[in-house]
Amino acid sequence: MDRNPYAPPTASVSDFPASGESDLRLATRGRRLANSLLDTVGYYLLAIVMSIVMALVSPTLLDRLAGPGSYVFAGTIWLLYYVPMETIFGRTLGKLITGTRVVTEAGKPPGSAQILGRTLIRMIPLEFLTFLDDKPVGWHDRWSGTRVIQVRGD
Repeated sequence: MDRNPYAPPTASVSDFPASGESDLRLATRGRRLANSLLDTVGYYLLAIVMSIVMALVSPTLLDRLAGPGSYVFAGTIWLLYYVPMETIFGRTLGKLITGTRVVTEAGKPPGSAQILGRTLIRMIPLEFLTFLDDKPVGWHDRWSGTRVIQVRGD
């Protein structure tokens, strides 16, 4: 029986992964969890350093941050921790240690707007648990069009 070389392909479009994700080696849940824990430590270290600097500059400044001001301080530290590192290096302290990197769905370096969106989405309570789904892609990845991939190790 001869095959017609001009016949259309028989594969279904749904057989192919979307957005080029097949080329990306997504970080495992374990690495994502390690990233989260290590980045929490990095965040608190930055908060401590910034608190010491603020206390040295103005001893009463930290007292004025009580109440709603503490949320502004925490959010500012959050932005200062994630946005510059992921925009410039594609990595945070956690990602550097675990051998992972943030990229776009196409595997390219993300833009600053994507990183800012990713960082703001992380502020949703318990959002860090969303990467524990079947596929280790959290809301902050999905909604910002980014992925965390493994760049070294098994």
